Formats: sequence, structure tokens, C-alpha cells
Amino acid sequence: MRIMAGFICWCVVFVGSLGSTLGQTPIVAIDMGAVFESHPLFVSQLETLKQEIRQFEEDQNRQREALQGKFQSLRGQDASTEIYRQTEADIASQAANLDVQKRLRSKEYAQKEAKIYFDIYTDVSSKVTAYCQHHGITTVIHYNSRPVDLNNPATIMERIGSNVVYARPDWEITAAIKQLCSGPAQAARGPSSAPPTLNR
Repeated sequence: MRIMAGFICWCVVFVGSLGSTLGQTPIVAIDMGAVFESHPLFVSQLETLKQEIRQFEEDQNRQREALQGKFQSLRGQDASTEIYRQTEADIASQAANLDVQKRLRSKEYAQKEAKIYFDIYTDVSSKVTAYCQHHGITTVIHYNSRPVDLNNPATIMERIGSNVVYARPDWEITAAIKQLCSGPAQAARGPSSAPPTLNR
């Protein structure tokens, strides 16, 4: 009985100390996707990349249409002539070259896009770190704040698989970090000079 009583007392003390520790460990949530979508540098750099991709695709389409025109011009001609065979070979070579260019550019664009995401993630992470250090926050959890679309199964499965089931609105720092990322002037000031307030 003494052992059992001692064990129960230990459990009470342990749970009490754990509750005290948890109470001193602020955990907040952030929607990184929403922060990215409103980040001025992310938006501008991604749009610049999209324009570059569109221009490349338009140029490729023009060149393919020109090759198609050359191929159409061969119709009705004698396929046994040297001119026909040479023209056909040139068309095939140029088409193959366009395919190679497309593969190389696709890889290049993927690398550029990845770098944009990495650079913005680094910038946002630094602001989150500074903000949390200023406010004594120890842990930040990512979650998706978008409402579930019943017509889109992917959003349903994403919500079911999320690690965050509930986040109190006053423990959600997405708006505060968006404000810090909203412009160079604000970002340069940092959280030490009138940062957004976390309501707790």
C-alpha cells in the first residue's frame, strides 16, 4: 500500500509539473502557404518566371508552326529527290533540337522555381524566428487554414491528414508574419520595433 500510495503521489507531482511545463511552452500555428501567397517578393519573382516560361513556349510554338509549314510544302513533291530528302532531314533535325531545348529549359525552370521557394522560405523563417524569440514562443506548427472544398477530394484528405486539428485564433501568427513580410521597410525594422501583437 505504501508503494502504491507513493507511486500515486509521484504521478500527481509529475502530471502537475508536466502541466506547468506545458503552460510555459507557447505553441502557435502558421499557414505558410498563405504567407507565401502574400509575400511581395515571392509573387513578383514567380510572375517573372511565369512570363519567361510563356515567352519560351510562344517561341517554341512559332518555330514548330514554321516547321509544320515546311513539312506541308513537301506534299506533292517527289520524295525520291535529293532536295526532298534533305528538306525532310532538316525538318526532323530542327524538331529534335526543339525537343532537346524544351527538356533543358524545363529543368532550368524547375531549378529556378525551387530556388525562389527556398529563398522565400529562408526569409519567412528568419522573420518567424525573430518574432518568436521576441514574444517568447518556443514552437511553431504549420497548418492549412483554407476551408475544405467538398468538391475537391484532395483538400478533404489533406485536412484529415493534417497534424493540426484545432488552432485557437489568438494563437495563430499568420497575419503577424504577413505584415512583417509586406514590405522592405517593415521587414528591415524587425519585431523589436512595434511588431504585430500576439493576443494570448
